[in-house]
Amino acid sequence: MGKRLAELAGSEAPAELAMGKMYYEQAAPDSVPYVCPICGARTMYASDVGRKSWDVVSRVIPLCRQALKDVQGVAVRLDESQFCRQCSPKVRDPGLVLVVRYDGDVTVRAVGGITDNDARLISEFLPGTNKHVYGNASEAPLKKYVPRLEELLGIKLAPRAAAP
Repeated sequence: MGKRLAELAGSEAPAELAMGKMYYEQAAPDSVPYVCPICGARTMYASDVGRKSWDVVSRVIPLCRQALKDVQGVAVRLDESQFCRQCSPKVRDPGLVLVVRYDGDVTVRAVGGITDNDARLISEFLPGTNKHVYGNASEAPLKKYVPRLEELLGIKLAPRAAAP
């Protein structure tokens, strides 16, 4: 994994990148239910109380689940338990946690503050792509995100010499 990340860091940026498309915001429901995949409890999130949590439950969690469902090469799991009032009754500002474990390694790495962009970074990096696709379909060189991938995957590359 570290070798692949080092290769990405030293690679040339792709010459052609997509510009993306415009999105228009649609009317959103006043509240959205969160059903815990662990205990099955249902927690309602209202858009007028804690907009951030409402957005994560209605938009970010489904996008993260989709991006991470077919990831191969490393065991990754999205820990959503902070959004369940039954599993985490004392949490007032819930967030997503990425749990990473490598084959044969007993160490489990957990990184908080996960976004749908982070999930896409992992799903793009592991199969070997060199482009990152944003939510609006615009593209950027994946190598631009090597520091974030290091953090997400628990890999630290050796410092590289600055280009002359």
